[in-house]
Amino acid sequence: MRTVCVLVQILLCGKAVAAGLSGSLSVITSVIDSAVDVVSGVLMWWSNRAVKKRNPYCYPQGIVIIYSLICNL
Repeated sequence: MRTVCVLVQILLCGKAVAAGLSGSLSVITSVIDSAVDVVSGVLMWWSNRAVKKRNPYCYPQGIVIIYSLICNL
C-alpha cells in the first residue's frame, strides 16, 4: 500500500512538471486527476484507520446521531 502511494505521488510530481513545461490543458487535467487519486487514497487510509481504532463502547456513534435527529423532526 505504501509503495502504491509513493508511486502515485511521484507520478503526480512528474505530471505537474510536464504540465508546467508544456502548458497543455490535457496534461493539466491529468495532473488534477492524479491529485484527486491522491486525496481519495488519503481519505480511504484515514477512514480505514478510524474504523480500526473505533471504540465500540463510545456512545453515540455516527448512525445513532443521524437516527436520533431524524426521529426528533
